Formats: sequence, structure tokens, C-alpha cells
Amino acid sequence: MKLRYRDIGGCYGEHHVARTRVAYGERTVEHTHDFWEFFLVTKGSGWHFWNGRRLALRPGSLVYVRSSDLHSFQGARGEWVEFINLAVAPRWWAAFRKLFHPVLVLEEQAGGSPAGHRVLSVSETLACEQRLERLIENRGEDAGLLPEVVSGLVRHLLRRAAESASEEACPEWLARLVEDMRNPALIAEPLQVWQKKSGRSHEHLARSCRKYLGSPLTELLNRARIEFVKAGLLREEDKVITLAYEAGYQNVGYFYRTFRRLEGCTPRQWLAARTDCEAVPRRVVK
Repeated sequence: MKLRYRDIGGCYGEHHVARTRVAYGERTVEHTHDFWEFFLVTKGSGWHFWNGRRLALRPGSLVYVRSSDLHSFQGARGEWVEFINLAVAPRWWAAFRKLFHPVLVLEEQAGGSPAGHRVLSVSETLACEQRLERLIENRGEDAGLLPEVVSGLVRHLLRRAAESASEEACPEWLARLVEDMRNPALIAEPLQVWQKKSGRSHEHLARSCRKYLGSPLTELLNRARIEFVKAGLLREEDKVITLAYEAGYQNVGYFYRTFRRLEGCTPRQWLAARTDCEAVPRRVVK
């Protein structure tokens, strides 16, 4: 099976980016593309079947897939794997490759081995996820954002610093704090609890969030909670209001305003459009 870029729904000009989830018992149809793709695993674990190899996926797995690669996905036993996948248009990639030499190095390394697979540290994973989330939120409005994100991903895969030399890496304590926010058992904890969990003063925490993650702690918590609600909607287990309360929102109006601000639509509109926004084929084999 060959996927064509022109057939992907929900593209933002030269790229398509979305969160995708594959459960155990599902295996996406093996396919190639006429485009190039990156994906970053953010939750769960699973397998990437890549050119006859079976490679493990876990949070932090960053993968580069060439157009000629034959691959598919599957969740691990009893689990599911969730990742953000970024597909770029063939014409854009051809132009970018001419200008950005590290891409050629990456393609040479990935040709005969799984060099296109790398597991990032917690702080690196968080930084990459934040950049990919910016692409999702930007909806193609900033033409300079795509090359910035793609060049950073390539450098990560080549084990170079994704940040410029003048920037400091996100400290592990902060990366782990934000990672803990995604724990369903902790998601409803109030902001004051997260401030205390950091072990830093309010001023130090606020400065660090803005310096390394570009957002205040309140915004990071809102993003984690909205992701929790979206995951629940995909499982079709609960009503929207129930999920909002479970995520820690006590004010329904504030929840809806936050969801619309972050996603650009209501929860039901987001769920209705979900099918059209996935680049990975959802037809599976048992």
C-alpha cells in the first residue's frame, strides 16, 4: 500500500501534523509513502515494523521514515502507543534537502540500519513535543516554523544538540514535573500542588517555565488536562462534562473556553474532525 501526500486530509500547506494512537491487537497496514515523515512517541509503548525489522517504541522514541521505507505500527501487549507524526510535502522536502546538508547525512545513515530511530531523554522529548505542538496550534500560519522544527528533529536523530549552542537544555526536574502532569491519577491536582511538587520557589518555577518551555505553569497544566479529555473522547468512555471534572476543571465555562483556545474548536467538533486529521492508515489487520 502506498500513501500519497495529496490524499491526506487536514494538511496545513506543506505539512501535516497530528496525534495518532494505535492499540494492542491493531496493526496498521504496511505502507510506503510518496512523502517523508517523522514521529515522536509521547505515551505508551509498541512496535515499529520497519523494512522487515521489529523495533521497540516507548516515550521518547523519535523516528525518521523515508518515502521508500515499508513500515507499520502496533501497540505493545495490553497497551497502546501514541505519537505525534509529521509528514512533509515531497516538493517542500526536496527543496529543504538541498539547503540543509544534515538531511543527506541522516539518509545515508538510515539506509542500511535503524539509524533513523533514537530514544530521547525526558527533557529532549519534552522540547520536541513542545515544538510539534506549536506546529499543530499554528495551523500553517508561520511559514518559518516548519523548517525550524524539521531541522531540530534531524539534529536530534544525528545526536546533535537540537537547541542552539547559546540555549540551555530544559532541566530534568522541570521536564519530569510536566511529564507527571500527564499521569491520569494526578491530572486533577490543583495548581498549588504542582508548584509544591517542583521543590522550587514560585518565582524560580515561573522563570524556568517561561525560559525553557515558553509557557507559564498554568498553561502547561491546561494543555495536559485538555490532552486527558481528548484521550477520553477517543475512548468514547465518558461525556465531555464528566471528563472535564475528572481533569480538574471545576468551572465548565472555563473548560470550554480553554479547549476552544487550544484546539480552535469545541470538544465535539474536535472529535468529529479527528478521523480526517490522521496521517497513519487506521485500517488494521488482526
